[in-house]
This record gives sequence, structure tokens and C-alpha cells, in this order.
Amino acid sequence: MSDSVFVRIDYRSFSHVTRERRGDDEWDQDDLSHDLSVRGLRVVQERESWDFVVVPPAQDTYWLVWYRYSTGDSFHHEDGCHAFVHLCKTRADAEFLVKFIENAARVKTDNFRDLEVHLPSGDEARVNPGWNGYFEQFESADWEAFDLKGR
Repeated sequence: MSDSVFVRIDYRSFSHVTRERRGDDEWDQDDLSHDLSVRGLRVVQERESWDFVVVPPAQDTYWLVWYRYSTGDSFHHEDGCHAFVHLCKTRADAEFLVKFIENAARVKTDNFRDLEVHLPSGDEARVNPGWNGYFEQFESADWEAFDLKGR
């Protein structure tokens, strides 16, 4: 994979308590809400932590697609959890993939296998339907364009 370009997503996720645990219940936990702030994309070495692999030549701009979901159980709840899905080469691919995710999330199943998506450009993407868990619920899907730094 030495010819590949390794990309790390520069992001911050902030969590805050929306409901504190009840002290009289040993199983209860805080409810949390997560806020995601994506700052950009940058090229890293293969030996470093990376999120995506891009086949050269790398473009100046990519469209990052992600979705948000909630999770929890009888003892706590978390909303605003996220999953990064794909780096698209075109805006049209990103828009198509977001619509695909939104449509797939409308049908709750027990399928946890990756969903293969054929994008308009001819590229393929894989979407892990993490919203399909027993306690999980899809919230939204989105994309944003970022310049690739460090090339």
C-alpha cells in the first residue's frame, strides 16, 4: 500500500451531560449529547493513525460523508454519536451517498453487514449501518467539502 495516500480526519467531539445519573440507582449512568466539529483532512504516514486510504493521485478537495445516530439502553442515552463513511471525489457522489444513507435508515432491520453503494462517478462506497442496533436510532447524514492538507 506504499503508493496509497493515507488521510486522517482532523476533528473534535465534545460531550456534555444532558441528565445526571441518579445516585440511588447503581446501574444508572449519565445521559450524554455529543457535538462534532470537523476541521479538515490531512495526509499522514502509513505508520500513523489514519481514517481513509486514497488511491493516487490525490485530489485537492474531497467531500467527507458521515452520519449521526443515538444509542443507549435502559440506564442511559447518548445522542450525536457519529460514523465517518467515505471520502467522495465529487459533490454529486457525496449528495448521492447522503440520500442513500437517509433512505437505508428509514428501514430498521437487524442487518449489520456493510451496504455497498455504487456512486454516480463509478466509485464504490461501503456504509456500515450502525443505526440498526437494538438501541440505536438514525439522526442524520451530511457531507462537507475539505481541502486535503499536507500533500
